[in-house]
Amino acid sequence: MIGKDILFFNSLTSTNEYVKKHLDELDAGTIVTAKQQISGKGRRGRTWISNQGNLFFSLLLEKDYESNFSYVMRASTVLVRSLAEFGLDAKIKYPNDIMVRGRKIAGILIEAKADHIIIGVGVNVKEEKFETLEKKATSIKIETGHIFDPLDILYAFVKSCNEKLDDTEEQLYQKYLIHSYVIGKEINYKGQKATITKITRKGLLQISFDDTFRLVSMDDITLEELYYD
Repeated sequence: MIGKDILFFNSLTSTNEYVKKHLDELDAGTIVTAKQQISGKGRRGRTWISNQGNLFFSLLLEKDYESNFSYVMRASTVLVRSLAEFGLDAKIKYPNDIMVRGRKIAGILIEAKADHIIIGVGVNVKEEKFETLEKKATSIKIETGHIFDPLDILYAFVKSCNEKLDDTEEQLYQKYLIHSYVIGKEINYKGQKATITKITRKGLLQISFDDTFRLVSMDDITLEELYYD
């Protein structure tokens, strides 16, 4: 069961780091959340704005899917469904950014540790100023005009996650495709115009040129141009 144990903190360096440090003391399904992260991070080591009033949490799971991308799909689709409860039509920007109207509203960081998976989630709930990310980021408050308690979003995530615990990898994959923000988008790949035509079950992105295609991994492409479409 997800969320049977939830640990609450006022401030942590990062919730993922706390889970990694205390891995042997925590049961699978435990969630660690903090009002503020001092050194929150996303993919590629990017800094995540971690002010109070937003939501930051990490979920510890035993590894039971073969591919780490399955956890990306699971967390992304659950988060999209959770945000829908607050009136948001969210989509998934490959691989793990959650977008509303072309701006990032949430991010997910998957880390493997021993035989465990740590899913870190950050959601912009009350944030209104994003400095240099003004055209790339948004929040629940900006999009809905309402102020929600970050814990309400967390509990919605827990509820949705537990309802879908038995989803197969194929079910996760199909749901991930339904909520994809990137399929059909045109991008510039190494100086060539290309169209994103597919996301494979292994988490590779298929991009098509005139009469050929190429498979690229999430580490080889950023899709930065898809923000604020």
